[in-house]
Amino acid sequence: MLRSVLIFALFASTALSEPVKSTVGKLVLTVAYCPTEFTGAGAIVEVNPVTGNFTITGTFKWPSDIIGCPADYDPIVTLDGATSQLYLYFLEDDIVAIVDVAKAKLVSQFAPSDLFFTGFENMQYVASEQALKGVSGTVTQDGFCDDGCFQYGDLTTKGKYTKQQLVPFKAVLDDSHYYDESRGIYWIQASYDLRDTICGHVDSDECLLALDATSGALKSAVYTNFTVYKYGPADASGSLLAWVEGFDDVCDHPYDDFLFAKVDLPTATATPIACIDRNVTVHMDEWIASFSLDGSMMATGSGDAEAPAQLAVFNTTDASTVLNTDLAGLKQQLKTADGLFFVWSVDWINA
Repeated sequence: MLRSVLIFALFASTALSEPVKSTVGKLVLTVAYCPTEFTGAGAIVEVNPVTGNFTITGTFKWPSDIIGCPADYDPIVTLDGATSQLYLYFLEDDIVAIVDVAKAKLVSQFAPSDLFFTGFENMQYVASEQALKGVSGTVTQDGFCDDGCFQYGDLTTKGKYTKQQLVPFKAVLDDSHYYDESRGIYWIQASYDLRDTICGHVDSDECLLALDATSGALKSAVYTNFTVYKYGPADASGSLLAWVEGFDDVCDHPYDDFLFAKVDLPTATATPIACIDRNVTVHMDEWIASFSLDGSMMATGSGDAEAPAQLAVFNTTDASTVLNTDLAGLKQQLKTADGLFFVWSVDWINA
């Protein structure tokens, strides 16, 4: 197999002036790029969420299974906030890479031992079990899943996969979920209900699913008229702050109706808080996003393979734009081939 070339750590930066409150956390981007047209590497970029000034805190090689320039890769990611370790599942090569985003280095990697495991569409790392939990595609010889559906399961960091119950839906929203550890529920949105009585009005309607976090049993499925791309912290009532698309009658944005809302999971209802400004456009990859540690800000980002690079930071109280930058100068500092880089994860970690 081809191996990525060794990239020495880059520490060139634009000074991170304008200190940010420690309660917000440190905003870091996990970036993939191509030093040459045939090699790939990764970098951690710390960004001041107010000024947009950034520092490349380190670079590293991806696992050797990640062959060549990573332009065609689109990993599923989840961050373990306690350790600042980012888990990236590469469906194309069936491998999990673990990156310490605080130390800017590749920690380890592992691969599932089950040949029939197709890879997670969304996932959560559970430290107490040293495993990833999530939903993956599958098919059975007969029954409702004979033309494909999903199943819940867990994958240990040693590569052992244990499948749990089938999820009777044909489509799920990837890279978006909420894990309620205290109640033992794994929440996702899905469509194309395979049950005799569907949760929506038509097959393509999205529904909010509550799965038992141990067995994967479907506890409930309720129709939603909105899509949650990122779940944030809970308030005193238990409702979650969320980055949502929908409510076109409220937002009236010329392209996409993105807003912040309070989402009550048990009732699958959302109460709009504020819509982003009509003059601000989220280019793409709106699911690559996360909330600051105190929930006061949210950041979303994308690379520049199909659209101009963007990192947008919003105030979650009124959806005002704190920062909207194209990360000018990053591709030059990374010394990328063809000027391309790809933002694979946007995270806030302890400062």
